[in-house]
Amino acid sequence: MLNDTYGRSRDRKTIYVSKRTGIEKVRINVMIRKDLYDKLRREVARLFNYNRGALSDAVEWAIELWLATVHSAHYRRINPPSSVEDEFERVLEQIYFDHGEIPHIMPQEWMEKAIMKAFGVHDPRTIYSRLQKYYTYGFIKPLSFDVITTNKWKYNKSIKLIYRSRRLAHT
Repeated sequence: MLNDTYGRSRDRKTIYVSKRTGIEKVRINVMIRKDLYDKLRREVARLFNYNRGALSDAVEWAIELWLATVHSAHYRRINPPSSVEDEFERVLEQIYFDHGEIPHIMPQEWMEKAIMKAFGVHDPRTIYSRLQKYYTYGFIKPLSFDVITTNKWKYNKSIKLIYRSRRLAHT
């Protein structure tokens, strides 16, 4: 971006250089609901221990997660290999056997236990790897935490089922 003599960019936003990180930043003003702002301040204080710039860091993080979610939702592989689809059907059958239903939104723990029982695996890395594979093919979507890498699944708590089983009826 080209700057004028006063340090402003052509889009009329002043570019600041962070003293802490050296990264260029731009100030923006947004309007959000009061209750959302209060929740944000409480969580930022809890997670970042009132550090200077913590609110900016949290907002940047939220925007990055949102952009990753929007981007990944539009670039999912549409036709997964039949072996992966059959594997996922086995997991759904196990959930149905264990709970008598396959809800559209479920605790991640249900999916993890179904993977363990269906395939006899107990290593969390293998379970998270399978969850990541199902997410990559667009079968499931994490709800609690944006999962970009396999090791982030341990922080997620809920899953939304995107896949529609051909063999089982959803409730």
